Amino acid sequence: GPQIPFIIERKGIRVGFLAYADHETPFAYAKEFLPFETGPAKAYKESITRDIAALKPQVDVVVVSLHWGIEYQDVPNARQIDLGQFVIDQGAHIVAGHHPHVQQDAAWYKEGLIIYSMGNFVFDQRSRPKTRESRLYTVTVTKEGPVHAQYRPLELVVNDWQPRPTGPNYIRVPRPPAG
Repeated sequence: GPQIPFIIERKGIRVGFLAYADHETPFAYAKEFLPFETGPAKAYKESITRDIAALKPQVDVVVVSLHWGIEYQDVPNARQIDLGQFVIDQGAHIVAGHHPHVQQDAAWYKEGLIIYSMGNFVFDQRSRPKTRESRLYTVTVTKEGPVHAQYRPLELVVNDWQPRPTGPNYIRVPRPPAG
């Protein structure tokens, strides 16, 4: 059935959240969930379309979380690009992607933002240095959607595993020129 969204209101802006695991991504959800009647919502395009259409009249901004992509790949694959653009085309404003354990750059698409992979935030992987790099994103929105996005580079320090900034500044996610 339809997903029950999480809705918050801040400064007069209502933001709705939906979340999916991409059923076409290996290891996108644990097989231990399979015996349960309710489990991770799978990222079928029909479900996403239905859920966004039901949510949009209730909120100003729609954020869709997607557990997708191939682990340890630092660029999004064709499935992520297609699905991310599809989600924005259905009316979402922000796609928040995770699963690869490493960073993949964010991209503006039309008036929406697709964060392909935020990297690890708190996950103690010793063997791969890239899994200890992460980003904390800040996205400024109005009732019309996202207007500015930036991230703070982070590092997960070995044996501490607390995310720590690697520098004092946020880095802007550049928008392509209009036209």
